[in-house]
Amino acid sequence: MDRAFGHTFTASPKLVLEGGHFCPVCERESWNYKERAKREPFFAQVWNSFHGKNDGRVYKKIVSELDVEL
Repeated sequence: MDRAFGHTFTASPKLVLEGGHFCPVCERESWNYKERAKREPFFAQVWNSFHGKNDGRVYKKIVSELDVEL
C-alpha cells in the first residue's frame, strides 16, 4: 500500500526495492520522485542524498502500457 498518496497495490519488497516498480496509479503517466521524497522517509533518504529537498521535476512518460494496443 502507498500510504503517502492513499493508493493500494500489491507488490513484493523485492519488486519494489530491486525492480524499482511502484504504485501503478502514481506512475501511470509520470515519475514524480520529488513528491514521493516529501512524503516517504525511506525513499527520501536516497533521493535527497543525490538531489536535495528542493531539486526535482516530474518525468513524464512518453509511452505507457495503456498506450499499447493488443
